[in-house]
Amino acid sequence: MNLLQPLALAPRAHRVTARDWVDELARLPMFAGLGRRELRKLAGQARFEWFQPGDDVVVFGAHADSLFVILAGSARARGKRATRTLTRGDFFGEMSLIGRRRSATVVATSELNVMLLPQPIARELLQRHPQLGFEILEKLGQRLMNVEQTAA
Repeated sequence: MNLLQPLALAPRAHRVTARDWVDELARLPMFAGLGRRELRKLAGQARFEWFQPGDDVVVFGAHADSLFVILAGSARARGKRATRTLTRGDFFGEMSLIGRRRSATVVATSELNVMLLPQPIARELLQRHPQLGFEILEKLGQRLMNVEQTAA
């Protein structure tokens, strides 16, 4: 069962269980190193939400309490200096991991399905799986380089 195609699943998402999400999460490069048991635990602790095109997912300056992972669809992140497109497998909201406010506004540009990991759960996951922290750092480094190149 491919949960993410079509996104028409959203209205009946309350019937989807954590076990149903395991295969989808395993396909994302970010979680490739996690076993099925860990993915089931992660899915059980996460929240899954859907947004329509034009919906604000997060707003610049707001309190940050969750890390978001895009499962399907696309969004646009607009910060002070740069704008970037986010698609399946991308994450945002990493400022929540260090107790900062949102550094960008993220708007859904298509039907968007995201997994939200509340800060305590995301931090615990990173402690158990440090390789995820390195992957996040690598992506953040790429983003910073893009911003610097754009500003130059």
